[in-house]
Amino acid sequence: MTNHSTATRHESLHLAHDTNTSLPLERRRYSRQTVEQRVTAAVTSLGDDSDTDLRICSLLLTDLSPAGAGAMVQEPLPIGAQITVFCPPHGAEPGFDLQGTIVRCQRQSDGKAYSLGIQVLARMAA
Repeated sequence: MTNHSTATRHESLHLAHDTNTSLPLERRRYSRQTVEQRVTAAVTSLGDDSDTDLRICSLLLTDLSPAGAGAMVQEPLPIGAQITVFCPPHGAEPGFDLQGTIVRCQRQSDGKAYSLGIQVLARMAA
């Protein structure tokens, strides 16, 4: 007769080694700081006729690291577009601007917002 707890523990160990159920490895070099700050951004992208389009939009900045940022936006933005995020001063913290490239834009399950991934290329004092 097999002990139920032994069988369950064996199944759990088996699942831990199953590559289909394992979690993806984190590839970030820097840890991200969780933030929740409404900011303004300028997005520059090439249009269909190679003209440069400039769009000003509001973002909800959700996380930040030296190499990247995450944000939420109401309308989709083109992957590969250049973006400048203007972060105003907050209390004793000085403001700064981020320049980067949009590397991810995914519609959220609620259909009301898009999640952005931004590769940070430069950070400048405001």
